[in-house]
Amino acid sequence: MSADFPEYAFKEHRDAVTSKSGFSSEQMRVLNDIIREMADDPRRFEPLSTRTSAGALVFKDPASAIELTYIVDTHAKVLSFFHYSAPLPPRQTIFISYSRQDLRWLKLVRKFLIVLEQEGVITLWDDSAIKPGERWEQSIQKALDSACAALLLVSQDFVSSKFITTYELPRLLAAAKREGKKIFWIPLSAATVPGTITGFESLIEDPGTSLEDLSRPKRNRVLVQAYERLRGAMAVEGEPGRA
Repeated sequence: MSADFPEYAFKEHRDAVTSKSGFSSEQMRVLNDIIREMADDPRRFEPLSTRTSAGALVFKDPASAIELTYIVDTHAKVLSFFHYSAPLPPRQTIFISYSRQDLRWLKLVRKFLIVLEQEGVITLWDDSAIKPGERWEQSIQKALDSACAALLLVSQDFVSSKFITTYELPRLLAAAKREGKKIFWIPLSAATVPGTITGFESLIEDPGTSLEDLSRPKRNRVLVQAYERLRGAMAVEGEPGRA
């Protein structure tokens, strides 16, 4: 049967339409392909499906883990879809590099970015995640290697930190060059910022003005801007998926 003229028509109930609203563009592509194949010949899918207590069939695609709940009306030649689900996409981890002297700034920045964690867009990592008894250098190295992006909280204490400039920063810069790892930065206070940092994207519109230079209301607005920019840069296509 030609894909242009499938054997079965199909309809989606309201719950099915709602359940796919969080799918990524790739998940939507796979879902549409499965629906088209089912419409060509739904009988091929029945041996691969399980049956619910209500009598509907549930097919789980082995490659994408996308599930479709549906009923086949062989008399009317109609497929009715009632629900779709897909696995949550992995959260993208952002490594936060900062000086311990700037702990109060870290807490402030995290307060504005935490919504991205709540939305499931990212996971923020800093050294406060190191558990007692863990070897901190190994923990940091693992976090550096696994993170898909980094956020630099830049101050004079940051640029003069031996650990940051000889350990964290070189690894991040090498990963940016080798793997395309994203690096963002926020100026916390006036500092002699090297060009290796200013060449990356600042999360605030005017990196020449640091957070310390701003009044509290202006600082809050700038951090909202940082949240919006980071969300745009890191959000999964079409919003995070929801099962």
